[in-house]
Amino acid sequence: MAPQHPSIDQALIRDLAPPAPLTTRLMTREELDDLWRIERRELVHEIYVADADGRLTLTPAFYDTLGWPEDELETELPILRSHLDQGGVGIGVYDNGLLVGAAVLAGTGVGDYPDLRQLVFLHVGHDWRGRGVASALYRLCAEAARRGGASGLYISATSTRRTVDFYQRLGAVPTAQPDTTLFRHEPDDIHLIHRFL
Repeated sequence: MAPQHPSIDQALIRDLAPPAPLTTRLMTREELDDLWRIERRELVHEIYVADADGRLTLTPAFYDTLGWPEDELETELPILRSHLDQGGVGIGVYDNGLLVGAAVLAGTGVGDYPDLRQLVFLHVGHDWRGRGVASALYRLCAEAARRGGASGLYISATSTRRTVDFYQRLGAVPTAQPDTTLFRHEPDDIHLIHRFL
């Protein structure tokens, strides 16, 4: 049986998902194992660094990300599964059965921001970037959070320019007061908040 979630129905998926031939659907807890099959490849030239006031400075940095860190599956998969167990939602975008993009939204509030829901994971495979897949996943998660009573999203984003610029284009802004626990877990991330209007 296909997974269900009270904040996401087929009409919402139909209205906000990327167009055919892609298929968008909720993911089961077991299907989260497939997240690490999404091609992570990215060539990075610039990253953002946040100061104590949340102001961002663009800094040259070069690295070629070829895959997921070796320990990522072991450390992050239990966290993602626990979010689904606590009422969160996983959304996958598929091309002929191949997972090409996914997002995980927390089902409970963020520690210092109980009115917000964390966008815990959002990633789109290299060959599918720039085609609206990430934007569709973001909008689906934002609407699910809104329907679930949240007043916004909390995002702890990798500091690459492409990633941070993406979130800012969709309405997220850097915060000078990151969540204590999430900041301790990811101090080099850029912490953003998207308050719904």
